[in-house]
Amino acid sequence: SNFWLSTILIDPATGFTPEDVRVAMLNAKIETRLLWRPMQMQPIFRDAPYYGGDVSQRLFETGLCLPSGSVLTDEQISRVIDELHRILRG
Repeated sequence: SNFWLSTILIDPATGFTPEDVRVAMLNAKIETRLLWRPMQMQPIFRDAPYYGGDVSQRLFETGLCLPSGSVLTDEQISRVIDELHRILRG
């Protein structure tokens, strides 16, 4: 693994959206970001043909990028995990 990108999918049944979790994490001073918007959803490519069905759109709608990288300490990783548990468990 290159530890470059760690992501999670948030089940809509939890009642949370990736944006909800992103904002809550930001309030805890942990930066996350939404998954990249698929090319076919970009305004310039709206009318262009694409292949792959709706997989990328579903990932975009439920995915969140977490802090990641080879320099994260075990303590930092634990903090991200603990905060996610706190947010998602209420």
